[in-house]
Order: sequence, then structure tokens, then C-alpha cells
Amino acid sequence: MERRTLIDLAPTQEASMAASYSSGWTWYHRCQVLFSGPPNGVCPAGGAHDGHTSASYFMLLIEHGTAGPNQQPGWRMCGKCRALFYGPGQASSSCPAGGRHTINGFSNFAVQVDDGTTPSNQQGGRWCKDCQTLFYAGNAAPRPCPAGAGWMHDPSISGHYDLPFVGVPWERTSSTATSGSKVQTTPWAVKLMSTRCPAMASDIMPSA
Repeated sequence: MERRTLIDLAPTQEASMAASYSSGWTWYHRCQVLFSGPPNGVCPAGGAHDGHTSASYFMLLIEHGTAGPNQQPGWRMCGKCRALFYGPGQASSSCPAGGRHTINGFSNFAVQVDDGTTPSNQQGGRWCKDCQTLFYAGNAAPRPCPAGAGWMHDPSISGHYDLPFVGVPWERTSSTATSGSKVQTTPWAVKLMSTRCPAMASDIMPSA
């Protein structure tokens, strides 16, 4: 997992946002989860995660305990399955490698809340209240959850999140952007189309 300064990727980024990022994040179509590899970790659908059909994403790193506007801190990478999960919910989490998720290292990541101001990002991210991972909810493919046999990821009380693409400048716009604004349609899986959903202020924080 490479760590670089955010300015190297997006020189137009607001100074108040998290100061650096980690690359190496991809999506796996069998479980719909965002993970960091290699190593690729264990998938709840069986075997190891495989991100070869995914676009590449970066995660914002929180430094000095401060996140930027509309960024939710507290997200961690599991050292066993390599998935991104919500740290405050670790005690009630479920890991496909067995037991609960374990926090890998000291990195504290921030996930961008989809408030309509980052049209170049990938929309469709949701938090599963059962396993605590971030997954893609923009298609109808099965999304097995490790919380129980036959379970699927449950986004019923999740906020709406978006992810920045590696190599695409992060450009924030007004939440009242005109119809002429450019919108990124490259999906988590390069063969699937994303579905944009408006952020709901009451659903910004996952409940641990």
C-alpha cells in the first residue's frame, strides 16, 4: 500500500482536506467489497479477493486526527481480509477470515460522504451494518456478508459514500452544480455502470 502526498495526485485539492492518501485499493465483484492488496486477503465468497476487473482508488489518510469537509474518519483496513471497515464498529464486526476484523497498522482513513460536490468520484459506496465493511451497492450482483451463512451486505442504515479514482484530479463543485457539469461514470467494476444517490444528512454516520 503506497503512501503519497495528496498534492501529487490533485494539485487543485482544498488545503483543508486530508493531507495524504494511500493507493492500491480495488473492488472485487464477488463480494462487492473495497480491499487493499497485495496480499489480497480472504473474500467472504470464498478464496482470495481479486481486483483485476476493478478501477483503482485511493483512500484519504487522516493526519493529526483531523478530517476535511464531508469526510468521515475512523475507517480502517483489516489485517486479515484486507477490506476497509468502520473502526468504531470493530466489536460487532465479522471478518471472512474468522472472528472480528483486526486493525492493520495505525492508519486512519477518511471516506468521502456523497454530497454531490465531487462529481469526478465513484458513487455507490455503502456501509454494511453487519460486517462493518464498505461495499459497492450499485449493481444487482450477489454481495455475501461474512456475518452469517447466506447473509448479504445490509446497507439499510448506511450513509452514501463516494471514492476518488487514482489518476483523476479531485475537483469539488457546488452542490447545486448545473447539468453541464462533467460526471465520472467509470464504475468500480469497469464493465458496470454506477448509480448516483443523493447524500442524506441524517445518514452520514454509520452507527457502531
